[in-house]
Amino acid sequence: MPGSTRHRHRQHRSSRDGRGRTQQSLPAANAVTPESLWLRSIDAGLLIAVLAVPFAFGGRQSIGETLLVLGAFWAALSLACWLLVTPEARWVRTRVGLILLAIPAVGLLQLLTLPQSLLHSVSPAISDLLPLRNSDAGSELFGGPWAHLSLTAYETRVGLTLGISYVLLFLVAAQRIRQINDATRLLRWIGLGGAVMAVFGLAQYVFSNDRFFWVFDHPQGSTLDAAKGGFLNKNHFGQFMALSIGPLVAWLTLSLDELRECQSQKFRRVGSNYDSRIHATLQVGLFMGCLAFVMVGVLASRSRGAVVAAAVACAALFFLLYRKQAITARQFGVLSAAGLTSCLILSLLNTHQLTRLVDRLDFWSDNGRLPIWEANLKVFNEFPILGTGVGSHRYVTPRYLDLPFMEKEYAHAESSYLQILTETGLVGFSVAVLCILVCVWWCVRGLRLSDVRTTPAIALCAVTASLAGSFVHAVSDVVWHVPGCMAATVLLAACACRLYQLQRDQNSVDGSRTTHRVPRIVAFGVACGVIALGGWMATIWGPRLSAEPYWWQYRRLALADQTGKGDPAEDASTVNANAEAAQVSEVEHEASRFKRKLVAIREAARRNPADARFHVRLGIHYASLFHTLQAQSDNALPLGQIRDAALNGGFESQQEMREWLETAFPQNLPYADAAAAHCLQAVRQNPLEGYGYLYLAELGFLLGAPQEFDQQCIAQALEVRPYNAQFLFAAGREAFLQGDVEGWHSYWKKAFHRNEFVQTQIIAQLVEYTETPVDLVVQAFEPDIDALERLALAAQQTQRIEERDKALDLLSAQLVERAQEPQNRDRVDDWLKAAAAFSQLQNSEQVTYCLLEAEKASPSNFVVRLELGKWLAALGHSAEAAEHLEWCQRFQPDNPRVQKLLAAVQRRPRGIRQAGAQSGSPQ
Repeated sequence: MPGSTRHRHRQHRSSRDGRGRTQQSLPAANAVTPESLWLRSIDAGLLIAVLAVPFAFGGRQSIGETLLVLGAFWAALSLACWLLVTPEARWVRTRVGLILLAIPAVGLLQLLTLPQSLLHSVSPAISDLLPLRNSDAGSELFGGPWAHLSLTAYETRVGLTLGISYVLLFLVAAQRIRQINDATRLLRWIGLGGAVMAVFGLAQYVFSNDRFFWVFDHPQGSTLDAAKGGFLNKNHFGQFMALSIGPLVAWLTLSLDELRECQSQKFRRVGSNYDSRIHATLQVGLFMGCLAFVMVGVLASRSRGAVVAAAVACAALFFLLYRKQAITARQFGVLSAAGLTSCLILSLLNTHQLTRLVDRLDFWSDNGRLPIWEANLKVFNEFPILGTGVGSHRYVTPRYLDLPFMEKEYAHAESSYLQILTETGLVGFSVAVLCILVCVWWCVRGLRLSDVRTTPAIALCAVTASLAGSFVHAVSDVVWHVPGCMAATVLLAACACRLYQLQRDQNSVDGSRTTHRVPRIVAFGVACGVIALGGWMATIWGPRLSAEPYWWQYRRLALADQTGKGDPAEDASTVNANAEAAQVSEVEHEASRFKRKLVAIREAARRNPADARFHVRLGIHYASLFHTLQAQSDNALPLGQIRDAALNGGFESQQEMREWLETAFPQNLPYADAAAAHCLQAVRQNPLEGYGYLYLAELGFLLGAPQEFDQQCIAQALEVRPYNAQFLFAAGREAFLQGDVEGWHSYWKKAFHRNEFVQTQIIAQLVEYTETPVDLVVQAFEPDIDALERLALAAQQTQRIEERDKALDLLSAQLVERAQEPQNRDRVDDWLKAAAAFSQLQNSEQVTYCLLEAEKASPSNFVVRLELGKWLAALGHSAEAAEHLEWCQRFQPDNPRVQKLLAAVQRRPRGIRQAGAQSGSPQ
C-alpha cells in the first residue's frame, strides 16, 4: 500500500493536454537559459507581492500599494518576455477570463463621463446629493455637473490600478504553475512569509519602542498594544498569519511523510541515505517551529476575527486532511503539540494579553461595527446598481453615520462584503460573489478528483482551508482591501485553479485542452500592452508615492495633540536645546507647528495635485493664515465684513471689485485667493469634500460667485455631511446673523451635543450676543454637566457674574444629584467638582458637605483628604485640618504643598484658631 501511494504521488507530477500529450514543463530554475532567467524574473515579481508588500505596512500606505503594482507589472512583463523567447510557448486557459475582465470593468464604468440623462437613470441619487453642481452658479464655477458614477474619481482610479494588479497576479501565477511542484513552491512562499512576519511581529511587540521597525514613527499607529508586524492594524496582521496556516501545515505534513518514508527503510549512519533522514528531521522541526510562531502571532494580535479565521482554517484543514487520509494520529498529535506550544509561548511572553483575548472572545461585542454596517446598507439603498465608486467609503458614509462626539473617520466598512456592496453596488458585489463561487468550485472539484495521501490532495486541502478562513474573516473586517493580505489570497486562488486543472487533466481519459500555443506576434502585443499599462499606472503611483512622506509629516503634526506624537524634528530640537525651548512661548510654538504643517501639506499638494485631500487641507490652512494676519494688520477687517463690503459695495464688475481688494488688503489677499483656489480644486475633484464647500461659503466672492452662493455652499456641505457639528454650527451662525431664530435654534440644537469645540463656540456666541444666555441655553439645548461647566467658564471670562452664578447653581445641583447615584463610579470627582462650584458661589456650608461626602466615598483618596484639610484650615478648624494633612504627609512625606499647609496650621495661635472656628467663614 505505501508503495502504490508513492507511485500515485509521482504520477501527479505531470498532466496531459487535450491531445493526450504531457503539458509543457517549464525549465528548471537552475538552468541558465533565457527561458529560466525570465522564469526567475516572474518569481521575483510574485515574491514582491507575497513577501515585500506585507512588510510595507501591509500595503495600506502608498509605498506598499506601489510595491504591489510594481510586482504585478514586473511579473506580467516577465511572463510576456518568457512567451517571446520560449519556442512553442503555450498559454494556460483558466476559463475565467470574463470574470477577470469584469473586475476592472466595474471601475472603468464608474469613471466614464456619462450624459446627465444616463447618469441619473443609473444613479438618480447623485442629483439629490449634489444640488450645487446642478445649479447655475455651481455649474459655472465647478465646470459643469458631476458626470461620473463614481463620486471620488481619483480614488477610483487608484482602486482600479490595484484591481488590475490583482488580475495580473492571478494570470501570471496561473501561467507559472505548470506542475504540482510549482504550486507547492508558491504555497511554501506564502507559508514562509507568514512565519517570517510572525517572528518579526513578535520581536517588535516584545521589544517595542512604539515605532514600526524600531525606527519609523507612524502618525496613526503604535506597536505597544498588540503584535502587528509590518501591518498597521492587528486584525490584518492576524489575517496574514491565518492565511499562512494552511500552507505551513501542508508543508509540515509532506515533510512528516518524507521522514516516515526515510525511517521505514534500513538506513546506515553513512552515505546519502543517512543525510536524507537528517534533512527530513530538520525540515520537520523547522516547519513545526514556523507553525508554532504563526499560531503565537495570531494570538498575540489579540484579533478576534483573526482567531476565528485561524480556527476555521485549522478545522477545515484537519477535516480535509482526514478525509484524504493525509494525516495520521501521530501527525495530528504533532500539530496539536505545536498549537499548545504556541499558547504556552504566548502565556510566557505576556499572560495579561492572552487573558484579554480570552475575555474578548467570551464577551463578544460589535466594537462599533453595527452603526457602520447600517450606514453602508443605507448607502447601498440609495446607490444600488454601481455604488458610489471604489475608494469612496470614507467620504460617503458620513452622510448616513450619526455618531455624536465621534471625530474618527471610517476609511473602511469593517466588512469586505459590505464595502464592496457600498462602493460597487450589485454589479460589483455579483462579480465578487462569482469569484468566491468559482474558487469554491475549484477547491471542491479538485479535492474530489484527487487521490488520497498525494501531494495535490494535501496542497488543495491547504488552499481550501486558507481561503475558507479569508472568506469568514471578510465578514467582520476589510481584509480584502489590504494588499498585503489580498495578494496572498489571489495567489491561493491561482493555486486552486491550477491544482484543479492538473487533477482534471490527470484523471481525464482523452485529456482536456488546457493550453494552446501563443504566436510570437501575440506575445509581442501582450508585452507592448503590459508596458503601456505600466506607464499609465506610473502616472498615478509616481506622484502618490512622492507625496506620501509629506502627508505623513503633516498627519503627525496634525494629530500630535491626540496621539502624543510630535514631529521628529521638533522632538530632537527639544531634547538638544531644552534651555531655548523653555523660553519659547506657547504662541510661538503653535506658530512654528502651523508653519511646518503648511509647508508639509503644500509640498504634498504640489507633488500630487490630483488628491483632493491635500487641496482642501491646504485651503483651510491658507484661510487660517489669512485670518491671523488680517487680525494683526492695520486694516483689521474680518473676512465676513470684507465679503459684505465686496458684494454690497456697488462695484460694476468683478475686475473693479478685485482692484479695490488688492488696494485695501495688498499683503494678505493672496492667502485668501490661494485658500479659495485650493478649496475649489478640492470640490472639483471630489464633490464629497464637505469642508471645501464650508470654506467656499466665505471665500466664493473672490472667485466671482453670486451673493447667494454662500448659503448654497453651506446647504451643499450639509447635504454630504448632515451630522457634522461644524457644518451645523456654520448654518446656524448664518441664520443667527440674519435674525432667523427658528433656523439657528434648529441647527445649533443638532450641533450642541455632537462636538465639544462646537459646543464651546455656540456658548461663546450666545454669551456675547444675548442678554440671558443661561436661560436660553437651558431652554433650547438641555445642557449636561460638561456644557454647564463651559457655560459658567464663558460667563466668567466675559465678566458676566450674574449669569455665571446661574450656571453654577444649575451645575452644582446636577453634580450633587449625579454623585448621589449608587452606580456612579466617579462620585468622588463629582463631589469635588460640586465643592468647587459651591466655593465660587461662596456657599461654605455646601462646600464642607461635598468634601465630607467625597471623603466617605473614598477615605484613602489623597486629593480628597488634601482638599478637605485645606478647606478646614481656611475655615479655622485647625485640629480637623491637621488630622487630614498629617494623613497626607504620611502618604506623601516629601510633598512640599502638604508640608507648607501643615506648618501653617500648626503655627496658628490658639486665639485665632478659636475665632476662626466661631466665625465659620474663610480667613
